[in-house]
Amino acid sequence: MSRKPKYTREQIINGAYQLVREAGIESIDARRLAKRLDCSTQPLFTMFKSMDEIKYEVKKKAYAEYDQRCELALKDAELPFRQAGINYIVFALEEPNLFKFLFTGRSQQTYIEFNLDHNHKEILQACQKQYGLNEKYAKELYFSSWVFVHGLAVLVNSQTIKKDKAMMTTLMEDTVRGTAERLKRKQDSEN
Repeated sequence: MSRKPKYTREQIINGAYQLVREAGIESIDARRLAKRLDCSTQPLFTMFKSMDEIKYEVKKKAYAEYDQRCELALKDAELPFRQAGINYIVFALEEPNLFKFLFTGRSQQTYIEFNLDHNHKEILQACQKQYGLNEKYAKELYFSSWVFVHGLAVLVNSQTIKKDKAMMTTLMEDTVRGTAERLKRKQDSEN
């Protein structure tokens, strides 16, 4: 009769997730993870084919954390489109290593592609409602806003600029409002 594994897949993923939260994705290797779990590396490779598979599962868990925060922000806000941007920046501040893992560096897909079935539709609808834009122009505003907010979040995350939520909110609102007004004029001229 074979022995029952000491660790479940979920426990291994949780251990790896905590390592990434504390020290970044660079901290994940078999030895460090095994040390964190107080075991040899064997249980890791009994449950997973490779460290890449563990990293993939950690990324899914990190996206789920971000998505949950985004869903709460969208439900809780008077201006949900604005709140989605603020939420992104706050995530960069509160979870700097998860933010770097998810949203910086090389990727085969954009956040919007990865997130199409999550909060993307709700954010787009909030954008349409808040600024009176049709889907075409709301998508353009969403993308332009995301590029700006991402840049701002990266600057804050890397401690290049001061972590002043009021200043960031004002910068974001002014930029988004200006772009929305330009797109609204363009949309109205087509009708």
